[in-house]
Amino acid sequence: MDKPISNEKRGRFRYARELTLAEKTLWEYLQRYDDNGAKFLKLERIGDYTATFANIKEKMIIELNGAQTPLDKAEKERKDAWFKSQGYKVLRFWDNDVLKNINSVLEYITKRLL
Repeated sequence: MDKPISNEKRGRFRYARELTLAEKTLWEYLQRYDDNGAKFLKLERIGDYTATFANIKEKMIIELNGAQTPLDKAEKERKDAWFKSQGYKVLRFWDNDVLKNINSVLEYITKRLL
């Protein structure tokens, strides 16, 4: 369960949880991205949802999928639809793709950022 922790520097609340292995792997690359101040943030609260990775300036959300139930799928579709309604591009990748084919994942993200 997410629990709020204060992030006074940014004046917002962050929702802390442990990253999965795939999320940690992708974060190692995303945290280095900085295009004129357009950085990725992890576990960023936007509206009623927490984006696993968000680039606010570029209006991009990145989410990862592990195994999921039909209920999980429906919730993820609602979450994606809301982000899209706010003008965000939503990219979803399977955990397995990140762990076994990180270069292709990064290439796809880079193309979408251009």
